[in-house]
Amino acid sequence: MIKNTRILFFTLLFCSLLTTHFVKAEDKAKEEGLKNEFSKVHEIPKLKKDQIYEKARQWFSESFVSGKEVVDYGNKEEGTIIGNGEAKTGMAFIVEQWVKFRLRVDIKDGRYKTTVKFIERFQKDTNGQYNTPNVSKARNKEEIETLEKMIDDLKKYIASEESPKKDNW
Repeated sequence: MIKNTRILFFTLLFCSLLTTHFVKAEDKAKEEGLKNEFSKVHEIPKLKKDQIYEKARQWFSESFVSGKEVVDYGNKEEGTIIGNGEAKTGMAFIVEQWVKFRLRVDIKDGRYKTTVKFIERFQKDTNGQYNTPNVSKARNKEEIETLEKMIDDLKKYIASEESPKKDNW
């Protein structure tokens, strides 16, 4: 009984310390002006909600092709698509810098809003993958620029006049 109580005590202590660490890391990021989320409204006045939804859904299908990138939610009536992905945001010597993110697209007639939220930051090298919860302002800027390019690709795809070409097979 005493042994179980000690195990429970140390487990609770460990969890509270771990939670405190992540809360402090998030507070530190806010203090330093780092962004963990950003959003933007895009105007496409010539398209209706259903047209924007279909093109955005096609873009997700073509852009989120790895097993780690997936559309979690799509509702045409609500006009919402939510997907998770990973993006390589930079390189430091032989270490690749990556970010896991969630992209949400909310759609109305003639416009849509993209919201990107960073889920996890990590690095990869020849020995494996390592979480990096604390990042510099420069790395945060690289992350935002990389994902803004992705959002620009989405806008170009939605605004394009032509549909993907279908072979007449």
